[in-house]
Amino acid sequence: MSKEGWREGGSPDAVVIGGGLIGSSIAFHLAQAGVRTLLIEQGDLASGASGANFGNVQVADTEFGLSLELTLQSYARFASLEAELDCALGYRRTGSLLLIENERQRALMKQRAAMLQAAGVRASLLTGDEARKLEPHLAPDSLIGALYNCDEGNLDPFKLVHAYARRGRERGLEVWTHTPVSGIEVREGHAVGVATPRGRVPAAWVILAAGAWSRELGRTAGLALPVQWVHGEALITEPLPPTARNALTSAVFFEATETAQEQAVGFCLRQRPAGNVMIGEAARVTRRLSRETTATALPAIAAAARRRLPVLRRAAVIRAWGIPVAFVPDSRPLLGAVDGVAGLLVATGLKSTIILTPLVGELVAGMVTGAAQDPRLAEFSPSRAMEEEEILWHSPSSVQ
Repeated sequence: MSKEGWREGGSPDAVVIGGGLIGSSIAFHLAQAGVRTLLIEQGDLASGASGANFGNVQVADTEFGLSLELTLQSYARFASLEAELDCALGYRRTGSLLLIENERQRALMKQRAAMLQAAGVRASLLTGDEARKLEPHLAPDSLIGALYNCDEGNLDPFKLVHAYARRGRERGLEVWTHTPVSGIEVREGHAVGVATPRGRVPAAWVILAAGAWSRELGRTAGLALPVQWVHGEALITEPLPPTARNALTSAVFFEATETAQEQAVGFCLRQRPAGNVMIGEAARVTRRLSRETTATALPAIAAAARRRLPVLRRAAVIRAWGIPVAFVPDSRPLLGAVDGVAGLLVATGLKSTIILTPLVGELVAGMVTGAAQDPRLAEFSPSRAMEEEEILWHSPSSVQ
């Protein structure tokens, strides 16, 4: 799998579809392993859900079992990630608070705290007064407690994606932006390449990491991937004085209460190093891929933020965005090979994408190069049995 000379009339060994966090990590790790790799993105790098991401390197909202185990493995890599990529990513060790606003949420967070502690995570259940000591700007009547995790972090997702691409190029990676893939070509049960406006690209491996767009691209290969998406909306303020030390998220994200026809307005907040405050979110399950913002969602997001942090009442909003964010109904990712199409791998539908980005890139590269795989990863098989319904919206967040 030498990288030499494939651009001069040759072809890549692997094509990665999707230039976001997961796709760029996979492409980098493939190139690092000596695999001739082409990364294809329909827009700019990080122009989809990865660019709308708050950058939270978070543990507390993960699913338990293997998902938590992998999350903790991946989290350990962030301490050396800037050195590995030779790039300042804006990485900071911070904490997070899942804000408890009713007794149902308190019961859920009590259970979650016990499970996190059993896995060695330094999580603790706080009273409302204890939470306000950590975050004095929280309104006294806005919460009755919180789940606190002191071992989390934050970074700039744009810098991470571009660092993977840059370091990958140094190892022979080719990157095509503004090149939408129109189809995955399958011949005699094997993926053999992709179709693009720049022509057909033959490859022995195709890796589908296109987020919400993975569903339609999967159909071109004869697959019915159970990828759904929420349309998430969020906003960012002007730079403000210190407002929140930790990532703040309402525990409402753990209550499955909204239907696909309703818009759910929750609350999550992160202050960037420059002082700008990112605030989300309104989300609804939809079958339409759109980047719009809506006249109803943004005022609702602002109102939810002001109620919890009154100091934001006079803050000016400088930008807002909407984006489709993929998820899977059983809250587990699609990761690995698919039945019936050799050479096709899928990597999408991850929760809290940032924290899993380094590990997933390494795992998928290992699938291509033949490295030994943990047999337990079969539980994330894209071909696993699943009842796809007109689902309840219960994705913890579309922007984190």
